[in-house]
Parts: sequence; structure tokens; C-alpha cells
Amino acid sequence: MLSVSKKQPIVIGELQRKRVLLAKRLFFAESSMHQALCLAEFALENKLGREPDIFTPIMGGICVVYARPFLRADGLGPLDGKYESFKDASLKETHDD
Repeated sequence: MLSVSKKQPIVIGELQRKRVLLAKRLFFAESSMHQALCLAEFALENKLGREPDIFTPIMGGICVVYARPFLRADGLGPLDGKYESFKDASLKETHDD
């Protein structure tokens, strides 16, 4: 007869838990930045211009997917403030908008 062993619960230390959470936040942020980039490239490649019925929702989409990691990150909490620091003043200004 085979014996079935009960698995012991994995105890994750606080530091390891924080590292896993940070990794999840960074993965989510990278995915969001990629989505924003793809949407911006789509708008440029298709020469959508500034037609309000098209431009406004596309810009809204870009802003939403860019901002998610800095606000709530789908339940993971926001990215650390250090990811909001930019050496280039124009990047900082765009981010803050």
C-alpha cells in the first residue's frame, strides 16, 4: 500500500513575501507599459490623427494602461515612488500629467 504524505504548508517569510509582491508589481508594470506602447504605435502607424471619436478613446486607453501600475496595479498596490523619478524633465512632466 502506498503511503500518501501530507504536504506541509509553505511558510513564506516577510522579506520573501515583499520580494514576490515587488516582482509581481514590476511584471504588471512592464506589461502595462508594453500595452501603452503598442496602442501608441498603432495610432501612429495608422495615422489616426486627432479625430475626436478616435483620438480621445485611444489617448484615454494609453493613459489608463500607463497609470495603472502607479495607482493600484490590479490589487497589488502601487509601484514604489522611486519608479516615478526621471532624469529628463520632459519625461517627468509627461508622467505627472
